[in-house]
Amino acid sequence: MALLREKGADLDAVDPRGWAPLHFAAEQKLKNSAIWLRKNGANLNARNKDGKTPLDVAKAKAGKDVDEKEWAVVVQGGNIALTNVSSVEDP
Repeated sequence: MALLREKGADLDAVDPRGWAPLHFAAEQKLKNSAIWLRKNGANLNARNKDGKTPLDVAKAKAGKDVDEKEWAVVVQGGNIALTNVSSVEDP
């Protein structure tokens, strides 16, 4: 991921369905990747062509088992994520 930043990759680039990297990180529960994307400026409110944000995707994927506090922190960038962001190494 550090190479992406180094080469100037667009962290909000989308596929034909409108999915940005943060949508994929949320779907796959890739917490460190989601935090890294957040730390490096990925759009937290990006909506895919279905109008879903990364948090919406995480909730749909996890169903009733979603830890909303964890994903709200990671994907929405709440205070705890801002505290923890510096401790996350590049994936």
